[in-house]
Amino acid sequence: MKVLVTGGCGYIGSHTCVELLNNNYDVIVIDNLSNSKKNVPSRIEKITNKEITVYEDDLCDKEALKTIFSENEIAAVIHLAGEKGLDKANKNAIDFYRNNVAATINLIEVMNEYNCKKLVFGSSAMVYGDEHKSQISESVDPSPDNIIGYSKMMCEKILLDVYENDPIWSIAILRHFNPAGAHPTGLLGENIDDMPSTLIPRLVKVATGNMEELEIYGNDYDTEDGTGRRDYTHVCDVARAHVKAVEKESAASIHSAVALNPPREQNKQVSLWKFPR
Repeated sequence: MKVLVTGGCGYIGSHTCVELLNNNYDVIVIDNLSNSKKNVPSRIEKITNKEITVYEDDLCDKEALKTIFSENEIAAVIHLAGEKGLDKANKNAIDFYRNNVAATINLIEVMNEYNCKKLVFGSSAMVYGDEHKSQISESVDPSPDNIIGYSKMMCEKILLDVYENDPIWSIAILRHFNPAGAHPTGLLGENIDDMPSTLIPRLVKVATGNMEELEIYGNDYDTEDGTGRRDYTHVCDVARAHVKAVEKESAASIHSAVALNPPREQNKQVSLWKFPR
């Protein structure tokens, strides 16, 4: 069975490719490499001892998408491609929506044209916004408060409407909560060449001497030490969840890829790291 992974050279995408290959799927990747590196496919192949097919193309290029589908009998798609940087989104909202929402519409149209109607969409916990402070379930109404959350919610709505119009579609939506970590081999992980915006990549920067210090914002949260509380999901667990979603024959459904570790205040998270004095 051939599975197309959009953004398959990215952080979550590359780990998902590994899990798919380990479960004997044939993997096709489309990635424009805007947030990934050319050596990722070879590392995936080294980990799994299996080959993947990679197209260095953009989802905004509909003709390129058609070429991929015409050359491969794709049975399912795991859609992970898209912009995620909030700073970039705030500077150029139109480009951001084009790369996230318009690209998703392109993908759906081409899938429909080639009668490929099984889709797993990697959404985000950002659709919930900051209004919900305690534990969150799929039944909580989305209330995004930034462009990333809005774009993910738009894509979710589009997909749910697609299913309403044509129930033959099988669509699973997984909302990611703070993916973190790396593959046990050390060959795959998060790209931190640029300045990362999340806690753990910044910790790595400080630990390797590429950042002088780590700033923690906020000291008046309702927590033990006043810093914000975060929970994390290991990226390999997130990847396995996508494979399980491909395996499951379902209608349109929304699932939160909840964190598997207990939430920790950010000071406590930092204290787990042993920095040289």
